[in-house]
Amino acid sequence: MLLAFLSLVVLAYLLPFTVLSRVQRFSGSFLFWNIFAILAILLLLRMMRSWHE
Repeated sequence: MLLAFLSLVVLAYLLPFTVLSRVQRFSGSFLFWNIFAILAILLLLRMMRSWHE
């Protein structure tokens, strides 16, 4: 689970500076960050669901 979150963080640094660097339209970046935010929220909710005292 932690590996999935770390890979998501690495993608957040790599994709905007490599793949999205040539995209001139705002919609490409907007779509990426929306999908990233949804995935991060879902992954963190899944991690917190298994967290017990």
